[in-house]
Amino acid sequence: MKTHLGLSAVLALLAPFAAAHADTLFVADMNSSLGVHTIDTVTGNQTLVGSVPGGYPLGMTFDTAGNFYTSNWGSGTIQQYVPTGTGSYTNSTYASGLSLNFGLAFDSSGNLFVSEQYNNDIIKITPGGTKSVFASGSAFLQPTALAFDPAGNLYVANFGSNNNVLQITAGGAVSVYATGFSGPDGLAFDSHGNLFVANDYGGSVSMIAPDLTQTIFWNGASAPHALAVDSADNLYVGNEGGSFIEKITPGGTATVFATGVGDPNALAFAVSGGQTVDTPEPASMLVLGSALAGLGALRRRRAR
Repeated sequence: MKTHLGLSAVLALLAPFAAAHADTLFVADMNSSLGVHTIDTVTGNQTLVGSVPGGYPLGMTFDTAGNFYTSNWGSGTIQQYVPTGTGSYTNSTYASGLSLNFGLAFDSSGNLFVSEQYNNDIIKITPGGTKSVFASGSAFLQPTALAFDPAGNLYVANFGSNNNVLQITAGGAVSVYATGFSGPDGLAFDSHGNLFVANDYGGSVSMIAPDLTQTIFWNGASAPHALAVDSADNLYVGNEGGSFIEKITPGGTATVFATGVGDPNALAFAVSGGQTVDTPEPASMLVLGSALAGLGALRRRRAR
C-alpha cells in the first residue's frame, strides 16, 4: 500500500533543513575576556572558538576557504583561524610587523587589505605574504573599518576629524564617497548595494544607497562599532557601550540579539562582505529529497 505525504508533513520535514541553513555570527571581544565566539542566528547558542593572542581584535573577516582572520591592534599582528572539520579551529600568525592595525577585507583575488589607524595608510598583503602600502596620504585620517563592493572598490571609514568614507578603486584612485558622519567605525554592505556606517560617537547607523542618498537607518545604539549583514539582509550592530549586539531587519525593526558579549568590536559572517554561504549536510539533503518526493506525490494525486 502506498502512502502520500500531506502538505503539513512536507513542511515539517523541511523545517530542520531550513534551520541547518541558519547563518552563524562570529564575534570578537576587544578585551579578549571572551576571545572569539560564534552565535547561531536562529537558536542564539554561543560557542567559544578560541582566544586572540595579543589582544584587542578590532577587525575580522573571512576568506573564501572558510578561514577567518582577526586584526590584533595591540600586537600589530593578524591571526588566521583554520577550521579542523570537527567544529574547532587552529590558529597561527598570518602577518606581523603592522602598526595599530584595525580593519580587514579580502578582495576577489585573495589579497588582504589592512588599515593602520595611526599610520594613516592601507596595507596590502598578497596570498604569498608580501606586504606593501596600497594607499596613503592626506585623505586618510585614522582609517578604521574596510569593506569591498562587488565591483572591487574598497571603502574606508575615516574615524578622525574627516568623519568621512573614502572609495579606492582597484587601480588605487582615492576619492571621498560620503561625508557627515560622527566617528565612523564600522562598514557593511547588504545585497542591494546599500553601505551601512556605524557612527561611534553619534550612537547611530547611517545608510548610503547606491545613488548616494544618505539617511539615518538606526538611531539609539550605544557606541556602535562593528557591523555585519546576514544572508537575509538583517544588520547586526556590535555596541561597545553596553556589551550587546542588536539585530535590525531591512524594515528597520531593532531587537537585542545577544548580551554579555564583552566589547563586540568585530563581527563577521562566513564570507567577507556579509552573505554567508551554507553547504547542506548529507542528512539535510536526504530530508529535502524525502520532502520533495512527498510533495510530488501529493501533486500527482490531486491532478487525477
